[in-house]
Amino acid sequence: MQIYWIEKQKRRGPVSVADVLSLIELGELSADTQAWHAGCKDWMPLKCLPALQEYFRDTSEKVPDEPRNATAPSNVSAVPEAPPDSSPSPEKATTVPMTAFLVGFFPRLVARLLDCALYATMVLGILYSFHAPFSPYFLPGNPLFWLPFVVLESIFAYTLRTTPGKFWLGIALFPISGKASYSQCLCRSLLAFSLGMGFMIPIILLVSFPFCVWSIRRNKLTFWDARSGIAPFSPHPSFSPLRILSIGFTLFLCLQLCSLFLEPWIPDMLRDLATQNPDAANWLHDFLSSLETP
Repeated sequence: MQIYWIEKQKRRGPVSVADVLSLIELGELSADTQAWHAGCKDWMPLKCLPALQEYFRDTSEKVPDEPRNATAPSNVSAVPEAPPDSSPSPEKATTVPMTAFLVGFFPRLVARLLDCALYATMVLGILYSFHAPFSPYFLPGNPLFWLPFVVLESIFAYTLRTTPGKFWLGIALFPISGKASYSQCLCRSLLAFSLGMGFMIPIILLVSFPFCVWSIRRNKLTFWDARSGIAPFSPHPSFSPLRILSIGFTLFLCLQLCSLFLEPWIPDMLRDLATQNPDAANWLHDFLSSLETP
């Protein structure tokens, strides 16, 4: 469903329902903005559009059942008296750049990497500061290591509508319809961790990762977006050189700090690995020894 609207005496659009809802949440459009989509007989307020009635019903807006006589404001001279055709061509519509965009695959991936890197650095730094003894559950390769990450991500999404990594890229999380509850945010985080990150288990990740790429490229939404009703939007669809440089430096710094925090556990890690896989432990020991040799 493609929607047009009137802004500054010009016809804007078309954009999808999800994009219109994001503009409403961002405050760029109001419930009284004159709009139209296929099937409507005339221009009418957004709150009266059939495609958006469920959204405004959820937000306790009063929605007429069958608006038929709504017209464009009399001072909008650039808008034709008749509504647009049911299938308007691009030449008949004024294409205006969106102020918010559904986020594509690459920005999602970079934001997720930043979130994971910042979380792992924070947790390992805390354990390092308190001289915690080695435990396999404290390693990033263990799925239990990431369970607090799921809770933290849902709290960020509910309270701030973003996460540290998404904030870095100018990405915000908005409900596709109605208002987002904490249970929706937690549901989204759990599904992203299981279906997107594959529980941080390499074998599962090899299956889930290509599926996520296909889903985003085809629908611009993942399963956890659709299931939770919360999707990421951004007013910055491209990366600036400064932003790319800052992201690369942050990921490199996190990697170096994690290596530093893990260093006291290396002997215990080797002993634990030797009990499970002696050949791998011997290879890793020889490799680390070669790095220390001048």
